[in-house]
Amino acid sequence: MQPFGTILLLLLSSAALVLLGHVFRLLRWEQFIRIYEYPQRRSLLRAMAGGYAVNFLLPFHVGDFLRAALAGRKMKTGTGFAFATVIMDRFLDVWVVALLFGGFRLAGLGGAAVLGAARYYLVFALLLAAALVLVVLLAVALVGVRLVGLNTYVVLSGSMEPTYHTGSLLYVKSVDPADLQVGDPITFMLNEDTVATHRIIEILPDQEDSSVLRFRTQGDANDAPDGTPVHYKNVIGKPVFSVPYLGYFANFVQNPPGLYFAIGFAVVLVLLVFLPDLLDDSDKKGKGKGKGDGAAPTAHD
Repeated sequence: MQPFGTILLLLLSSAALVLLGHVFRLLRWEQFIRIYEYPQRRSLLRAMAGGYAVNFLLPFHVGDFLRAALAGRKMKTGTGFAFATVIMDRFLDVWVVALLFGGFRLAGLGGAAVLGAARYYLVFALLLAAALVLVVLLAVALVGVRLVGLNTYVVLSGSMEPTYHTGSLLYVKSVDPADLQVGDPITFMLNEDTVATHRIIEILPDQEDSSVLRFRTQGDANDAPDGTPVHYKNVIGKPVFSVPYLGYFANFVQNPPGLYFAIGFAVVLVLLVFLPDLLDDSDKKGKGKGKGDGAAPTAHD
């Protein structure tokens, strides 16, 4: 039997390590939030403590959702951003566990159980990372480019073939109409509901006011110029580059049923982040149930 002093030392050491781990997670979570704002550490600590308390009482880590809700109430960016930071925090937890199991295996610690756990967590972490990278890249390509002054438009016809193929996603940057020259492609409002991209073949200054410009345009694949010159106020900008086929995807996710598919994929991705904890909770319930449901031994004469 271990002396009381040794047991007490082990308990205090374990408590100190657990506390240190929670402090590290708090600081790591704070760094995510600092991307957009400087949060109050006290409010983050309250949110994390409340989330841990709920996780202790309820299954499936419901407390993580509460953590995001409590933190989001005190943040300028709102609950949505707080929830995104919680997702990233959980994602890093998966990678930490995967790396720890991998390190134990490389060090020769543990047996077949450690090897199986290492394989499971590493494969799961890689698949989850690939999915998250794909989502981030698509988000940047479709929405994030607006932060650098680019707008996106889908090429719906072949009038600008082979420069811009049908189904391409066109990235357009605003431009001063006075800087445009013959030969430049421009994106403009063809009417109230239609946006077009054609090439300038002639610049037509107004005879009474030289500051008023009109542009005669023509599609690269068209045989004749457009019927009506483009007024300078209708010019949206100048295409910078295009990504083939991405426009098909952009149209798909912006309208049903593609929109529902995108929402469903996002929900599945969130569940995958929490999957290891969900499986762990299910295993604990199964083991607890098995212990209580064991059949009584049968007496034999």
